[in-house]
Amino acid sequence: MLVPLSCSEPPQGHGTPPGASVADILRAVSREVADAGQSACGLQDALSCFVPALGPQDRTIEAFQALDLLTQQLQGVAAFLDALAPTLPTHWMGDAAAAAQAVTMSDLAHRLGRPQDGPCRMGSENAGVLDFF
Repeated sequence: MLVPLSCSEPPQGHGTPPGASVADILRAVSREVADAGQSACGLQDALSCFVPALGPQDRTIEAFQALDLLTQQLQGVAAFLDALAPTLPTHWMGDAAAAAQAVTMSDLAHRLGRPQDGPCRMGSENAGVLDFF
């Protein structure tokens, strides 16, 4: 899906193009990536009690290492997006609502689709409910 992005200067006297600034969109994505990183870190902490019981040849150790790498990558991407956002021209606009239509988790789609609203952690009563298809 192509999402409209406006990189040109807004016409004089016509205001700002509809949508959200790309910087705000990046900040919203950064918050979500940081939250995912915190979840991965929490999962890593919860599972760490099993590591001492593993033998040196146990392949599960590789899975724990992959989880640690995932946690670091998520934290790194969030930091990168946070650092990049303020460097972008303020007139760059994107249609976050159109892009959010590709997201299947409704609360996540709502947060990403309205980045100009800032951080919002008020979810629906079904947010985070385990669903096995």
